[in-house]
Amino acid sequence: MTLIAAPTGSPAWPADWSQFVPDLLSSAIIGLAIGIFLYLWQRTAEQRQARSFAKASWSVARSRVVVAVAKEVMTPPWLSHTMDDPFAELWAALDGLPVAQWQAAAPDLEELRLASEIATKLPLLHAAGRKLLSDVNVALMRDDWGRLMSPDRADYQDEVLRRLRDGVESEGFANTMMQALGFLTEEKSADIAAKAKAAAEQEALQKSYGNYLGLFSEIRASYMKLRSLMHVDAEQSGSTDAPSGSS
Repeated sequence: MTLIAAPTGSPAWPADWSQFVPDLLSSAIIGLAIGIFLYLWQRTAEQRQARSFAKASWSVARSRVVVAVAKEVMTPPWLSHTMDDPFAELWAALDGLPVAQWQAAAPDLEELRLASEIATKLPLLHAAGRKLLSDVNVALMRDDWGRLMSPDRADYQDEVLRRLRDGVESEGFANTMMQALGFLTEEKSADIAAKAKAAAEQEALQKSYGNYLGLFSEIRASYMKLRSLMHVDAEQSGSTDAPSGSS
């Protein structure tokens, strides 16, 4: 019969748990740090890629925007019953372009910031223009519902808008010319001037025009900055290319 000696020292059970919690916390902290590092690295890579894409996309679209901002837009705007958009060319150039997304990806590009700002405000200007013309019609119909059914209703509308722009007491040059050319009788011209003056004096209509003019001024300021920035860059690039072309 063989006797096996029992091992000496500490018993195998119960186990020593004194390092379990510290080791677990240490592993969790290391894992969390690695996770945060990987997330930040991936986020930075995605932002860098998005910025590069936005810059490349804007460089392609930029050429048609440069053409659209070539003309200077005057203030205050000249309005008529057609309510033509003074920024129509730029609106057509920006239509369908995700400039807001590009600007978010490349916030340091001033041209993109201005283009995004204009693209956001132009629909508000269009809505304000429609409301202004609607308010003009309401003001004209206040004492004569049949006025806007007459063939010369556009003359009334244009004269109201002109007086809102140039001042309620301003003389109607257009009416004077129409009368001189025989398109308007003296009586009709006087009636248009009187009715337009009365309409333009209405507080609600002046408020509507003020809202439109405020939006127009904001957009025009951004428009002129964008125009200046783009054409300065074009001139600088042209002057930079000149020496290389002559050498």
